[in-house]
Amino acid sequence: AGRHQFHIGRLDRARHLLVHALGLAKQQGISYGLSLAYAYLGDVEFVAGRPVEAKAAYEKGLELANAEASDEQAGPLCLIGLAHLHALADGEVEQVRAWADEALSRLRAVDNVSNQIPTLQRYAEAGGPHAALARDWAQMSR
Repeated sequence: AGRHQFHIGRLDRARHLLVHALGLAKQQGISYGLSLAYAYLGDVEFVAGRPVEAKAAYEKGLELANAEASDEQAGPLCLIGLAHLHALADGEVEQVRAWADEALSRLRAVDNVSNQIPTLQRYAEAGGPHAALARDWAQMSR
């Protein structure tokens, strides 16, 4: 529900639902899906112009995604979010590339094509070397 609210532009509602879901999961001792919820919360905060909160959510999501049984959907979403934030903050290009390349590598390793597309788009927005590929895909999809 939080991701849907994000997609229709209701960022405050999306944040409320995601934070509530995270709190409820913690209260009930549920860890399944937490990394993905943090990745989505990072996106909400990113779009809302709250980079500090976005970074914290992406970092927590990545920590959880890399723990024990890795989450190869949430991990790459957090990585590309961190790369995008870092690029917009004029961070080191090498770090942007490292995070973005790891995101793409992890998605390719599990044949997750559907998440490669927005990852390439965000990489392009961050000025990464895959910018031309992402632009070509965007033109073909019109």
